[in-house]
Amino acid sequence: MRRMTNLIIEQTNAPFALPEERMEVHLVAGGAYEPLTEIVTINVAISDIGPFTIRASRAAIARSLIGATGDPLRYPGVICSREAQELYVGSSAPVIITSEIL
Repeated sequence: MRRMTNLIIEQTNAPFALPEERMEVHLVAGGAYEPLTEIVTINVAISDIGPFTIRASRAAIARSLIGATGDPLRYPGVICSREAQELYVGSSAPVIITSEIL
């Protein structure tokens, strides 16, 4: 069975200006995706406003993407678990800005 081993997000001509009023996420502690309901859960551990959880549909998160800048930065990676299997997936992404996720 094929498995995802790396996740790399890139941007091309998607510049943005940082809004003066913003909140920055510095560390994501974990998350989940429920394929039947298409609900994404993201547990933010460190941010300018403290820890919190984002829970929204995949479509709502996609609609919130405004832009990105820079080359992909390498992150520590994620552990994907499903059906008692744990798989390490390397992660790289540029700085991404979103609007409020409704």
